[in-house]
Amino acid sequence: RSARVDGIAASRREEIKSNKYANELLPGGTSPIVVPLVMEDFGRWGVKAFDYLNQLSKLSRDEDGRQNAADFKSHWRCRLSVQLQWCNASVLSRKMNQILGCQCDQVVSGPVGHQYCVR
Repeated sequence: RSARVDGIAASRREEIKSNKYANELLPGGTSPIVVPLVMEDFGRWGVKAFDYLNQLSKLSRDEDGRQNAADFKSHWRCRLSVQLQWCNASVLSRKMNQILGCQCDQVVSGPVGHQYCVR
């Protein structure tokens, strides 16, 4: 069904994450605001993450105090999308090494502590 309905995978994952963290409490007994950051493997953003980024961008200001929404959105969409692809590459690399029984000649570190085997 995901291949036939645009954005359904992101929508389902948003719902799962929202439900998972809905009853969590912060110190002092307050409930956190949960905005599930969900992106599909090929870059489609979940509606809640997309809307939240748009809201944050309206608060963004440059050094001169001018609103800078377009640059803010562009910067964070790019950063988060690249991070997603790094994570995808890490998962794929580990799985391929397991399947093929490869040993690493060299380990290369990527962002957020992910490591990649290089032969």
